[in-house]
Amino acid sequence: MSETNIKAELERIRSISLEDLRQGKFNALILGFQGTGKTHLLKTCRLPVLIHSFDPGGTKHLRKEMLEGKIVADTRFEKEDMNDPTAYSLWEDEFFRLRSMNAFAEVGTYCIDSFTTWFDALKDQICRRKGLPTKLAAQYRGATGRAVGLLEQQDWQVAGNIVKDMTKLCADLPCDFILTGHTLLEKEEVSGRMIAFFNAIPSLRINVPILFDEIYIMEAEETTAGIRRSLLTAPTGRYIARTRIGSEKFELHEEPNIKHLLKKAGMGLDDKPLLSVKR
Repeated sequence: MSETNIKAELERIRSISLEDLRQGKFNALILGFQGTGKTHLLKTCRLPVLIHSFDPGGTKHLRKEMLEGKIVADTRFEKEDMNDPTAYSLWEDEFFRLRSMNAFAEVGTYCIDSFTTWFDALKDQICRRKGLPTKLAAQYRGATGRAVGLLEQQDWQVAGNIVKDMTKLCADLPCDFILTGHTLLEKEEVSGRMIAFFNAIPSLRINVPILFDEIYIMEAEETTAGIRRSLLTAPTGRYIARTRIGSEKFELHEEPNIKHLLKKAGMGLDDKPLLSVKR
């Protein structure tokens, strides 16, 4: 290849990278213990926010924003019949339907709330409906399961692969993407310290976080003035967090406000037109 062709190829690659930067999309894995305010944080994202809620009652405190069209919460996935689980397949059908319509282009931020119950719904489906594979699970027909929660080794691999594939699709949407999750305190074998891990099966503790640019920990501290919340943006001895957009810009503890972080990172704050809510 000639020097001219090499330079042209490098310029082509550079233009692709710059276009990716110009899109300015934001994706984050937001972790924390139950009740620390992870779902409440979604009020501060680029609007409108579409929440696919798997946590029962998890969006009830967002009623005002929902009535204003700032937040649209689909709560159908909160309801699950353990004898005939359908929440995951219902969600997957809805996700692909919206994706095929390019509906996510009209959304400022898309959120799955939370990983814990989303993954539970997937596990239940694998266990109870092995003969009815979903769109993405069809390639894994060979897996065999037993009762709810009793997955065999190959089933865990199936579930992990589906989670990784779907997370990649979500992160590639034409909008911001947030996945909430829970932390779990466990003792580190080497040091004996209590570490707050991402509450997921061991393989996904690594394979899910690496798919995100941002990993924040929502912390809630009780003070004399009330509950003080903050976002941890860098690792500490107890927590694992990180930022790419806020390198050398973010403090260790930041105000729990996504638009505040976007502004500090030099990213756009523009919302998309709010959705018309019909009742």
